[in-house]
Amino acid sequence: MISKNKIRQRLIQRIKKLSDDKLSSVENYINSIENDIKNKTEVLSFAGIFSDLDSETFEDLTSKLKDNRQKGTSRIQ
Repeated sequence: MISKNKIRQRLIQRIKKLSDDKLSSVENYINSIENDIKNKTEVLSFAGIFSDLDSETFEDLTSKLKDNRQKGTSRIQ
């Protein structure tokens, strides 16, 4: 298995050989990867947010959701 440092060095060498017009494409690609990571982190920050719901509220938000929507009722007032 190739070490992370060797991969980084190999990428740096390859980037140095690229033409100027390709550099912006590489930068855009790296930016998109970084944005994907940021977005996933933001979504995961909500993990467990509903872990302390009482059973009645949980039931309303899951099993009774379809019925509540059809009735037009909402727990949020």
